[in-house]
Amino acid sequence: MAIATYERTQFTNQSPFDAFIGGNNAALTPLERTGRDIFVSASCDRCHRLAIMSDHDFHYTGVRPAGEDPGRFAVTADP
Repeated sequence: MAIATYERTQFTNQSPFDAFIGGNNAALTPLERTGRDIFVSASCDRCHRLAIMSDHDFHYTGVRPAGEDPGRFAVTADP
């Protein structure tokens, strides 16, 4: 119960990024906006969306050969 109580305090909704996605385009510095532009141009935002930065799905990231680490495929059988 103590860990759950602590973890509930670890959520932020007042970062500059939170303000940016809330509509305040001036919330990010020019360097942060450049980083976001790179993030978007690399299509990272297809899976890492909104404030939670997730689409709540599992993805093969290509870090290890697929045959070497079956990952979620071992559970779902869905390539």
